[in-house]
Amino acid sequence: MKYDFDKIIDRRNTNSEKYDSLKRAYPLSDENTIPLWVADMDFPCSDAIIASIKERLLNPVLGYTFVYADDEYKSAVCDWMKDKHDFIIDKKDIYYSGGIVPAMCVLINTLTNEGDSIIVNQPVYTPFMNIVKSNYRNLVNSPLIKDENGNYTLDFDDFEKKIKNNNVKMFLFCSPHNPIGKVWTKDELLKIGEICKKYNVIVFSDEIHCDIVRKGIKHIPIASLFEDDDIFITGTAPSKTFNIPGMKVSNIIIKNEEYKSKWKYYTQKRLHVADPNVFVPGLVKAAYKNSDDWYNYMLEYVEENFKYIKKFVDENLENVGFEIPQATFLGWLDMNKYDIDYSKLSDLFVTKGGFAIQHGKQFGEEGIGYFRINVATSRKNIEKAMNAMKEVLKDIPIK
Repeated sequence: MKYDFDKIIDRRNTNSEKYDSLKRAYPLSDENTIPLWVADMDFPCSDAIIASIKERLLNPVLGYTFVYADDEYKSAVCDWMKDKHDFIIDKKDIYYSGGIVPAMCVLINTLTNEGDSIIVNQPVYTPFMNIVKSNYRNLVNSPLIKDENGNYTLDFDDFEKKIKNNNVKMFLFCSPHNPIGKVWTKDELLKIGEICKKYNVIVFSDEIHCDIVRKGIKHIPIASLFEDDDIFITGTAPSKTFNIPGMKVSNIIIKNEEYKSKWKYYTQKRLHVADPNVFVPGLVKAAYKNSDDWYNYMLEYVEENFKYIKKFVDENLENVGFEIPQATFLGWLDMNKYDIDYSKLSDLFVTKGGFAIQHGKQFGEEGIGYFRINVATSRKNIEKAMNAMKEVLKDIPIK
């Protein structure tokens, strides 16, 4: 392969959040700590993406840039979603955003009022909870439930009851789900959609991880199942898929004309955040049109890393629960059998193990006793971390 993901690239001193902010997030870490926390990859970008940036730099004027009238840009987004997910998008429904979380903030502020209730499913990506609270909305939690086989699903009775009793206005839906890596089934999506339709709940579906699924598993955009309904807004992005989160690009799919009008007013007139940086148009086209070789290799490499972890856990860590997730490059380790304060265990992973992973409490109380690990790094880093984890855990008593 022309891409070498085994090679360890030194990302320090590049203003990398994952590396250069590690000390802030994990004060006990040092320059040798392996960071397996922030959800970006340690893999170099595709040749096509790098080439697109170099090509743009041939013109030395880096002026204001737009994508709203770039037909080729929108076609690249539409073609990718159709080819990979059977999701038919109208170009006029695509709106640029600097990220999924900023888009959620815009939609919360334009489509709900202060004091309105917004529902989430914990454990879930931390900003889901934070932005609801920081924008003075009422956070409602309908937690995921885990069966005896370790599979998560939604308690639909609880979900509907809480929507009804709290007069919920919006649902922040994580699909595929971060941190547990669940890909929702068609039946589950239909149930969710019908409940939200029944109570006129706006659905914002964060599908940023939709392209990173295991072999044989199919992601279904919830909006694709409700083509005649416009309460569904979809957040998509090439950022996780092609490891370009630092370029600040996502595409928000909005069908409802009232929602569109409010989006445009808020992003263009109030916040003035409707335009991308100069590299976005070219790199999005390069990603979606000319990076399939990189994309397919990334999927294979990530899956092999997960297989390594699964084999290691099964053979060496009998008290750790782990299954290869259906999607994302984020693993979810169950360490609830250990008799230890999990904040202390997190510190031990750093000080004694030499690696940093995220304590599940960050994703809600339901995440206590779990840890999220980013496997999108070199196999060598994964091997070091897992062997170090074994050494740390061997001295921890079991409940």
